Amino acid sequence: VAPPAPAARAPEPAAPAGPAKTYPLSALTDAAALPGDVDPTRRERHLAEDEFRAAFGMDLAAFEAMPKWKQDNKKKKAGLY
Repeated sequence: VAPPAPAARAPEPAAPAGPAKTYPLSALTDAAALPGDVDPTRRERHLAEDEFRAAFGMDLAAFEAMPKWKQDNKKKKAGLY
């Protein structure tokens, strides 16, 4: 009789991602020339807080609390859609 196989270990959870690297709005408006670490569907997350407020008139938490269609409209106005 063979000994029981050792229990498989659960994979280590991924380290939480730190704050996203920030870029100026001008670097995020051209989808064809985005920096490699930018998710094209979430470009707004790469704006510095003051630049985000200037572009959207609110902070990121308020923006994320809005319905997606309103977020999309604001992103289109800011050139991030």
